[in-house]
Amino acid sequence: LSGEILSESSSRNLAEVLRKNQRLRELDLSLKSPDEKTMKLLCNGLSNPKCTINKLTLSGEILSESSSRNLAEVLRKNQRLRELDLSLKSPDEKTMKLLCNGLSNPKCTINKLTLSGEILS
Repeated sequence: LSGEILSESSSRNLAEVLRKNQRLRELDLSLKSPDEKTMKLLCNGLSNPKCTINKLTLSGEILSESSSRNLAEVLRKNQRLRELDLSLKSPDEKTMKLLCNGLSNPKCTINKLTLSGEILS
């Protein structure tokens, strides 16, 4: 999915798909400045035990501090997630710290991490 906006109702529908579609393995999100509720709904779908996504690609201006906290929860809860590809624009220090905390959690199952963009300072 790519674009400027993913509405709240669209994210709710996508979260439902993530819970119900047992064949979906990869999710690629390239969004510009999604709001907190949108990211929370998506992360709730990704955190659901029935979610079968094993590769998550996030790009754009997608992560705020709150969204990073939600993504860290996904990394802790989603036991199928193996690959994380982040191409982000200018995340702040708190955002990166929250993300690193999620990645270093013993329950995190990521075995391939790809970082690109303006992610490291």
